[in-house]
Amino acid sequence: MNIECIEQPETVKKLTDEILKELDFSKVIYGDQSRTGAMGFAGHVLLYVFDCKMTPYLVTFYDDEVGYNLAREYVAKNIEFFDHYGGGMGNSVLFKKDSPITIDREKECLIYEKDGKKYRINCSVLGVFNTISNKMIRVRNN
Repeated sequence: MNIECIEQPETVKKLTDEILKELDFSKVIYGDQSRTGAMGFAGHVLLYVFDCKMTPYLVTFYDDEVGYNLAREYVAKNIEFFDHYGGGMGNSVLFKKDSPITIDREKECLIYEKDGKKYRINCSVLGVFNTISNKMIRVRNN
């Protein structure tokens, strides 16, 4: 029996000003963010950083307005590292350019592959996953 092993991400950590200032954006594999009026998880920045393990970082407007605005600013300053997609209803998604990310419809997540291992990436909400996975499938089929 062949059981596929997918590494679970670390526990979500707070994306603080200190972490943002030290963050190497070339190690950010995935991100999604939304404006405060977006549908779903409004007013957030979620970044998955790979540095020997996958660690998700999150900041929300409602918990830390200054940190949220700073995170959006840092993402905008480092946009050259990413392919950017609309996530629907005020959400946007970032994939590190040329990163090996695939879709797992059954588990409703994205999978990042590195050195023979698979790492799970959870979008902020199911609606973002559905929107971005449908876009990825359309791009592959064209």
